[in-house]
Amino acid sequence: MKKIYDLLQKIPFFSKFVISGIIYLITTIGYSNLTWQDLRARIPAVSKILYSKKLSVAYHIEQYRNNEKEKQSDEEDDGITSVSFLILKEENFYPKIQNTAILEPIVSTDIYSKVSGRIEKIFVNEGDKVKVGTKLLKLDSLVYELDLIKQKAALETSKAQLRLTHEKLFNAEKAVDAKWLEIEKRQLTFQKAKSEYLRIQEIFDKKKELFENKVISQEELSNIDLELQSRKTAMDSAEKDLEVISLGMRDIDIVNDGYTVPTKFQDRLKILKKINTKIERSEIEVAEKNIEVAEANIKASEMLIKEASVSSPIEGFVSKVNRSEGELINSGSGVSNPIITIIDVRKLLVTLAVNEKDIYRFKVGQDNFIYVDSMPDRKFAGKIKRINPAIDSKTHTTEIKIELSNNDNALRPGMFVRSETIVGDIKKAIQIPVSAIIPIDDKTGSVFVVKESKAFRVEIVIEEKLEDSAVIKSGLKDGDIIITSNLGKLYDGAQIKTTNI
Repeated sequence: MKKIYDLLQKIPFFSKFVISGIIYLITTIGYSNLTWQDLRARIPAVSKILYSKKLSVAYHIEQYRNNEKEKQSDEEDDGITSVSFLILKEENFYPKIQNTAILEPIVSTDIYSKVSGRIEKIFVNEGDKVKVGTKLLKLDSLVYELDLIKQKAALETSKAQLRLTHEKLFNAEKAVDAKWLEIEKRQLTFQKAKSEYLRIQEIFDKKKELFENKVISQEELSNIDLELQSRKTAMDSAEKDLEVISLGMRDIDIVNDGYTVPTKFQDRLKILKKINTKIERSEIEVAEKNIEVAEANIKASEMLIKEASVSSPIEGFVSKVNRSEGELINSGSGVSNPIITIIDVRKLLVTLAVNEKDIYRFKVGQDNFIYVDSMPDRKFAGKIKRINPAIDSKTHTTEIKIELSNNDNALRPGMFVRSETIVGDIKKAIQIPVSAIIPIDDKTGSVFVVKESKAFRVEIVIEEKLEDSAVIKSGLKDGDIIITSNLGKLYDGAQIKTTNI
């Protein structure tokens, strides 16, 4: 044995093969014994790899019990095998693919608050039906209400300031009119002083000529010179006053401010008013901006007060209430749990995991029927809405979405359902239980038919296997009687006793 072991050790990767095989065996044993049939049906690709009936303890226990029952029946019937039978009848057959899934809501909304605060009142409970606009909860909004009062007072102050600045502008424009009249008055004063100066200058020139001709005395010339200097001083003073009062009212001021000097007086006066009331106009702009800010603050506070009352954005049922009255919450959706969750159950979504070999048989718009174990007498109709174009590389399945109407609210999200998708046209066929077939391969097998209280083996060709039945392509006909139990004890010509005649 040691030589054989040493020889095996020389094989490349021998240890890895052995370890991998042991791990696979342990995984297969665990999967076969720790999973249930519904789960295995949902992931057929994994089940084909990991599930084995021979490694399932539950399967062997069931087989043992069946064998014991059959032994007891045989002993009671004196060697005649007691069997159950089924009379075959050709029926309408819909080619279909069966799957299992969990119902999900199409529309589910998590409710958060846009403002922070303490929950004052919650108006709904879990299970309540709500409509769009139904009030869900209210936060304490006292702080926002106080801010609103302050902001309204600030708005009134800003409006009063605006009225005051308009009054100041009005007065400033009146001052420009008064200033223009004063300029005209100063111009007249200057012209008068200048005329007087020129008149005295003319007299002085004549007197000076007379003095040079010794017609008048030095004293008389000095007196007229003093008069001339006085008139010049008055003229210069009037000119200076005119220049001072004309600041901001001159043509050069208009040009420097970027305007063209108009020819009409009224247009010129309008421009001069704009130039000389810049401060007052700026104060008006500031006051108007203050009003806009105050109004924006008021709208923000009113919005916060409004957002303190949270209403439902959709129609549906309250699925979850995660917070309590008096609890302090933060604004936004970044918190861990929503305050309330609302789901719309009028339309539900069924997500199927379809094996890649069956994908080509599904098309958008195909009819689909949903069955629920808790309502065996009802069938719910739906249609395929979306087919995921990508295939999961691990499970080799793709997702197919089915939209399901639920107007009477009979279904609930989270329910386990069985799905049947019609993938072909109606045709006549015979269907028999899979348990009645002795398999040869995937498409062929044999069954026992009853003739004159004896069992005879007949080979069949299987057209399609469903979840618990098979559609027969050939080998059986309408009216045949097949045996459905104790197949392991039967042989051609075996005497039988039927138990369900």
